[in-house]
Amino acid sequence: MSGQPVTIDQIRTFIDKHLGKKVVLTVNHSRKKKTVNKGVVAETYPRHFVVKLDKTAAVKNASFTYADLLTKTVEIEFQEQDRVS
Repeated sequence: MSGQPVTIDQIRTFIDKHLGKKVVLTVNHSRKKKTVNKGVVAETYPRHFVVKLDKTAAVKNASFTYADLLTKTVEIEFQEQDRVS
């Protein structure tokens, strides 16, 4: 995340502003295991947000807490809208 928000409220506001934008998610499962998925920020709630994943993913939706971003368990990178991937 660019700008590096430091509190959960700042992260929530940041994600709310990017609702509907394309993202690349990197989920850190352990030291050596990471999962990378592409999708769109679909919904935001007070404690978590939902990302609708691309058709290539095994599941359709994934939800994450804002604390996941704060602790860097999940890293999110926003993609440019004009780009086709």
